[in-house]
Amino acid sequence: MRPSALPALLSISLLVTATSNVALAQGAPGKGAAPPKSDEASEHFRAGVGFYKDRDFPAAMVEFKRAYELAPNYRVLYNLGQTARELRDYAAALTAFERYLREGGSEVPPARRKDVQTSVDELKKKVGKLKVTTSVAGAEISVDDQPVGVSPLAEAITLNVGKHKLSATLSGHTPAQRVVEVAGSTEDAVTLDLPKIEKVDPLPPGVVDPPKEPVTPAKTATPRSVWIMGGV
Repeated sequence: MRPSALPALLSISLLVTATSNVALAQGAPGKGAAPPKSDEASEHFRAGVGFYKDRDFPAAMVEFKRAYELAPNYRVLYNLGQTARELRDYAAALTAFERYLREGGSEVPPARRKDVQTSVDELKKKVGKLKVTTSVAGAEISVDDQPVGVSPLAEAITLNVGKHKLSATLSGHTPAQRVVEVAGSTEDAVTLDLPKIEKVDPLPPGVVDPPKEPVTPAKTATPRSVWIMGGV
């Protein structure tokens, strides 16, 4: 195990107790709202901690995500960031850490805030930003076959360094696709063109297609019989 991973493990283990009542972060449910699923969220969180200790980071990511979906708590974002970094998904790690600091606010201890901010500064060097626009509004944009939103996007997309496949689709328009390279600490822009599919106008009412003349098959010549007459 890397020395830097030990503090992360300790921090994650300590968060199990902190999030045992994870539903409290949601506040009081509104009238008619379903009761918070604190027990189920806590189970997934503990499962994620177990997978993290076993260095099964893909499984840990799944469990932490499910815990956050069931009962959003900013503390879980720290775990998501740590796990994403172990998976070398630097873009996901950066997004999780930034949300952790933003949503945690003054509740994040100063020492932890400083540590996470250091991680954020390091991760920004390992990702790039891409501003994706389309020739028409309302197109569904995907990156590496994963939907990211509908154009126009509110902000640039944070991506890991490397090649990425961009695509955009909109009914009545030709789909667009493009492969781009993203470098670290950069912000580029790309526009996807979706030409409109031209429709063939139907015939006006009362107008019918002219009848086609029947094709008469060509006559084949009948071979004449050849009579051979013999005489004595």
